[in-house]
This record gives sequence, C-alpha cells and structure tokens, in this order.
Amino acid sequence: MTGHSKDRAWTSTTGVITQIRPEYQWRDDALLHQGTVIQTRTPVHPDNSGGPLLDAQARLIGVNVFSAIEAQGVNYAVAVDTVRAFLQNLVSPPSHPAPRSSPFLSPSPVTNPIFLDPGASAYRIERFGQQIVGVYVNARVPPLDVWLVYRDPSRQHLAYAAKGSKTLAQIDTVVVGADPQWRTLVYYLDTNCDGIVDLIGYDTEGNGHLERYGTPPQPERLAQLARELVAALTAGLVSYSQIQICQ
Repeated sequence: MTGHSKDRAWTSTTGVITQIRPEYQWRDDALLHQGTVIQTRTPVHPDNSGGPLLDAQARLIGVNVFSAIEAQGVNYAVAVDTVRAFLQNLVSPPSHPAPRSSPFLSPSPVTNPIFLDPGASAYRIERFGQQIVGVYVNARVPPLDVWLVYRDPSRQHLAYAAKGSKTLAQIDTVVVGADPQWRTLVYYLDTNCDGIVDLIGYDTEGNGHLERYGTPPQPERLAQLARELVAALTAGLVSYSQIQICQ
C-alpha cells in the first residue's frame, strides 16, 4: 500500500490481504457505492485515500479508499477491475438500464441544448428524478457542467438551466428562455455568491454570448429562481455533496 499525507513524500506500507469482498456496499456522504473491494490489515496514516494497492510484484490491484470504523487497522481498497469498469462507464455509458436507485447515464440528446453548444447534437447526461438532468459537456466526472430543470416529467418543456461560472461545484448562474423556443436567453448571475442576483445578461442569439447586461429591477434570490434544484439537493436526490447553490 502506498500513498502520501498532504505535502509529504510518498511512503510504502506492507500488509496482508485478509478478504476479497465482491458486491460490497459502502457510503461516501449520501452516495452509495457497490463493487469488489479488497480488505487488508495494514496500518496506514491519514490522507492515503486514492493511493495504489500493489501486490508483491508491484502490480496494481486496487485503489485505497477507506478504513473500517469497527476494526482498527482494517482497510479497504476498490479492486482494479471495479475501477476499470467505472472508468469505461464514463467513456461509454451502459446501454442497459441502471438500477432505479442509481442515476442513469445516457448519451441521449438534450432538449433545447442551444445555450450549451449549438453545434452539438448530444451530450452525456445523468438523470435525477423525473425533472432534473445533469449534463456533461466538457467534464468527465462530477461535478457536471450544466443542470437542466424541466416543468414536466416527460422533459419536453425546459424551465431553466443552472451552472457555475467560476467552479462547477458552486452554482451561481440561472438561465431562462425569454420566449418558448428559447431563442433569446436571460442569464441571472450572482457574481459574489451571496445568494442575491446582482447582474442580468441577455443573449439574443442563443449562442452563449451575452450582448448586454443590466441590474435586477428588484432584489431576487438565486435559490428562489432554482428552487426545484435547491429542493433536490436538500433532499439528497442529487447525490453529490460537493454541489452547492449560492444562497
């Protein structure tokens, strides 16, 4: 087992594999994981998560992830086959339905993608409930680039989009269509992330380029504009704890 604590040099620790546990389930905050893990009895120091687990021939067999709370010195690594399957899923989403308890990744076209990239026909998406869709445009792993919230469970009528302008994990922008066809877009921006919209941008071409700006005629809270997304995050429907809306 190898790893390093913060800015310290890499270290190597020898231990014993005590068990291979297929279909093991564990939680990281609100997110439930399942896969093959390797149980080891190896003394480790903090911040070793993410370090490689190597066999006697220095071959990668797993990635260290967490320690057992109930037993001191017992640690777990995700088996390399499970890691490989996860990475392949990111590149080529599964064609079969995912379990109902897990978000479903799909390369399906996104309705009204005009404000994302007018030249693109499809994005990799992740569904959260019936009316919220996360869109991977450039990002390969969470947090996602853009959140779409629909008015109806059939996802035919887009209500608004939300995204982070500075970091993907901090949502500070809500985009709405000024007309039913979303030809003109209105951007509500919380530039200092205090929860209050302090700038409005207008995109009359629907290409993501803001031609003019203005100030809100009255105070408006970003969380109120994105209340469905806020509710989904609060209820744990969106299982990524790093995602936050300025408020």
